[in-house]
Amino acid sequence: MQSLKNIVINAAMSLTLLFGLTVSAAAAGSSFEQVEALSEQGDSFYQDYLGDHYSGGRGVRQDYGKAFEWYQKSAKQNNPFAQGYIGIMYETGRGIRQNKTTAKEWYGKSCDNGEQLGCDQYKKLNEQGY
Repeated sequence: MQSLKNIVINAAMSLTLLFGLTVSAAAAGSSFEQVEALSEQGDSFYQDYLGDHYSGGRGVRQDYGKAFEWYQKSAKQNNPFAQGYIGIMYETGRGIRQNKTTAKEWYGKSCDNGEQLGCDQYKKLNEQGY
């Protein structure tokens, strides 16, 4: 059982890295203050990126609660990366109560908005009976 948990955590962290690399490459060079200002103006891309800052403790103290808030704001605007991150948070229990059924729902939203990694994670959880 412990090895299965490690596999799931490793897979989730791999997804986090893949999602993060996509966002980081596009937003490279933006200061935290710029990211925060654009996020507060409602820019879905930067809301997701600000969630990454809080989730990873980049430039700020790590805070999964704030990360979740920013991912939710971005996800409401159908950002598939933010939807995938919320799925990861629910699947792993990072900062919120673990709920794989809810994780699957968020992965489904990510998939519906064109993110293949969301589709892959949805399929994986579906095969596990969630």
